[in-house]
Amino acid sequence: MTEKEGYNSENFDFSTLKPILNAKQNVKLPVSETKGNTKMILIFSQHRFYRHLVVELAEAEITLNGKPKNPLTFIDPTDMIWKTESQEELKFYTGISKFRNNYDAGKSESDLEGLKAMAKNPLGFEVYLHDEKVSTNITASSIIPGQLKVLKVDLTLTVDEKGDFLKFRQNCCWKISLSLWICLR
Repeated sequence: MTEKEGYNSENFDFSTLKPILNAKQNVKLPVSETKGNTKMILIFSQHRFYRHLVVELAEAEITLNGKPKNPLTFIDPTDMIWKTESQEELKFYTGISKFRNNYDAGKSESDLEGLKAMAKNPLGFEVYLHDEKVSTNITASSIIPGQLKVLKVDLTLTVDEKGDFLKFRQNCCWKISLSLWICLR
């Protein structure tokens, strides 16, 4: 908008923004306006064609026996980043975001850090694994409950002596439940 169209930066009234800027930031996670008990859940699956790890954050109404029911509402984790002050939660949402649309077959250090942040699960979301034998689409009937945690590190250090030289080789693997293996070689 130019000054000819009626906008004058010198005459802008910033007092209308004051209540917004001074408001307390006690933001809760958004829950949809549906009636009943809803929960946020974390869903691990594989990409249909590329077979890479895909992680989704969803919201679902919960049945009386504690199982999610349709429809599952998928939530963009980057929207949640702006609603948290905690560094652990920020890393958690960023880790989910990294694997939400994952098309990269390579392993990087940031992939490992993202998985570690998700394994901490600072918000205590229930974790589910998508069973594509039931349905290729993620639905309440095609997800099974799981647990996500970091187990002990399997570290192997091999030393070979060749004359006056020593050759070191390392193999380090982190096993994360849900049958996910991340190995750095």
